[in-house]
Amino acid sequence: MLTLKNWDLLETIDGMVYANGTVFGHYRLQDGEFIHTSIIKKIYRCSEEKYVFETKSGNLYCLYKGDMNPQRMDITEERMKIPEVFAGKEMEQSLTLKTEMFEAKCLKLSKIINNPQAIAKENMDEDGLYLIMEHLNVVKAVLRKRECFRELQPSVHVGMFQDSVLIIDRQNAEADFRYFPNHLMVPYFWSDGLANIYIHNIGNCSIIFKGTKENIECKSDKIVKIGKDAYSGEELFSPDAVNGKCILSNELHGDVNKMEERMTFMSQEEINRLLS
Repeated sequence: MLTLKNWDLLETIDGMVYANGTVFGHYRLQDGEFIHTSIIKKIYRCSEEKYVFETKSGNLYCLYKGDMNPQRMDITEERMKIPEVFAGKEMEQSLTLKTEMFEAKCLKLSKIINNPQAIAKENMDEDGLYLIMEHLNVVKAVLRKRECFRELQPSVHVGMFQDSVLIIDRQNAEADFRYFPNHLMVPYFWSDGLANIYIHNIGNCSIIFKGTKENIECKSDKIVKIGKDAYSGEELFSPDAVNGKCILSNELHGDVNKMEERMTFMSQEEINRLLS
């Protein structure tokens, strides 16, 4: 089971609560990493000192009263009354079953996350980018190119209006895929030569990929192959990582006068979208 230390509870604008703290024993995070949990659905009161929080994401967190953030103890104890609280023998039986199922899930996810190239080899029938995802986060990314498998490091670009996720092959310049995690998975760049995107959803809810013509549902615990023809979009404002193409170089062919004219008539909304 996951453990939170130096924890407290915070309240959302609509009256739901979630926990802050440093996590230990997580299947994809390092011990001691500071996290926010998802919304707490249930609290199991195992004793006066021990609690188990069940969150919306399906995780179980073990917490001890002695590990509560002392500076926020009063407000945290008050917020403990907001979620549904369970105690007693019936609670113990239910929690035991949930714990066994959760530990089995964590073991399965750990094997996937710790062996991404092997998982990609098992499930990719063509070249492309294999994304192991939980909710809208890329946990691991593997590129298959000409029967060669290489792990890529996802990164987050902090935009002026919205953050985006970048999966770029910075070593060999063979892939550049970018998307907005905006409730849906909204791609805004898919580089030349990248034939397919495989989404391996290890989360407990569906991921919706926003295609150009239709949305594609990637269900929990499933792998969905998405071909390049599912997306057709504009080039980047700045040169991409594969062949250096961008919207200005393609449209203007290096003509400075036309570039200035194009910049003059671009709307602020278009500039903001291209820069984000």
